Amino acid sequence: VTPFRIVEAADHHLVVLVHSEKMNGWFKIGFRVEEDDPFRLTQVSIEPAAGPEAEVDVYENWSDLGDLLQRVCDKTGIPSVAAALVEHGEIREIGVAGKRRVDGEEETALSDPFHVGSLAKPMTATLIARLVERGRISWDTSIGDVLASREMQEVYDAVTLEQLLQHRGGIQPHVTFTPDEEARLAALPGSPAEQRGAFIREVLAEQPAAPPGREFHYSIAGYVIAAHLVELREGKPWEELIREEVFEPLGMPGAGIGWPATREHPDAPYGHFGVPPELRVQELGSPGLGSFLAPAGDVKVAVEGLARFALFHLEGLAGRGSLLEAETVRRLHSPPEGEAGEQPYAMGWMVERGDEDPVHWHAGSAGTFFALVELHPVRGMAVVVAMNSGAPTNLTVAKQILNELLEP
Repeated sequence: VTPFRIVEAADHHLVVLVHSEKMNGWFKIGFRVEEDDPFRLTQVSIEPAAGPEAEVDVYENWSDLGDLLQRVCDKTGIPSVAAALVEHGEIREIGVAGKRRVDGEEETALSDPFHVGSLAKPMTATLIARLVERGRISWDTSIGDVLASREMQEVYDAVTLEQLLQHRGGIQPHVTFTPDEEARLAALPGSPAEQRGAFIREVLAEQPAAPPGREFHYSIAGYVIAAHLVELREGKPWEELIREEVFEPLGMPGAGIGWPATREHPDAPYGHFGVPPELRVQELGSPGLGSFLAPAGDVKVAVEGLARFALFHLEGLAGRGSLLEAETVRRLHSPPEGEAGEQPYAMGWMVERGDEDPVHWHAGSAGTFFALVELHPVRGMAVVVAMNSGAPTNLTVAKQILNELLEP
């Protein structure tokens, strides 16, 4: 076979479009490897495919955003896709296509929320920035300042709020949990804030992943600690604070906590496990992330709300502060001085440096949905994309949509 191009690419998954002269046809060959060293090959798949002309046609001559998104749904098998383009201070285009669930008939509405996973992190950072501006807490407030009476490893005592939001607090990642661990933590007694307190007591008893302040180590637990410090200082749970300080002031439709579709409110997009065309619906009442993780990854919002959040940050980076001073927004988007690497992390944002077109972005998925926000400050543009499928290949699809909307 002769490789033609990469169709999908993720950390542990690759699909290549190839042509076979012997069989006179096109095929997709997929490879999947383990997520941990030594990254052994676990799956190879081969399936017939349309030629490159058909592949390209999906992204050519689309009439409007709704048409583009419907073509993406038809091509990829993702049940529903929503997107919006922000340009020069306003939401220029917004659209949604597809179904709320893969085996249903209800079409997804523009007002329907999508689960956005780790996009909760830049929202939590924005909430904290508002409180910093009002003098309620400081970027230099340390874990020890707030939790002085708690038992913890001494090394964490001086870790600051800013370091936690930059993933430089040395906190263990806690990115994945076994089913038993998840069930135990989700069943912690007390209010959501009390559950978070119990969780971080366990986290702060652990040895650090690295010396605090020196290295980037992505940590879900670090954001939970940051949120808990704030809710202790304010005497309000994070769920109330994020609504008062971010969702309501920015007018973010559909913004809330938890899965979009629930037993009480089933008329919303359902999440989906697996890779199309073999998708499994996330049934109503399935366990959520648990209150102990909410500030790091348990937010839902409609695509318009996600676009308004992107617009707010884009305007701040342009020097037009509103909910926050422009200087504060720039600080949220500024990695530590001397940070090496092509994609250093600021506070809730990855920053791809580049003189002509730097990119600030974050993606989120809790396994059954996927969302992406990408800002292009120099161009005054941003794109947001949300899907009700958590397939690892969705980042590639979202990037293609984004490229189409950003093309001049």
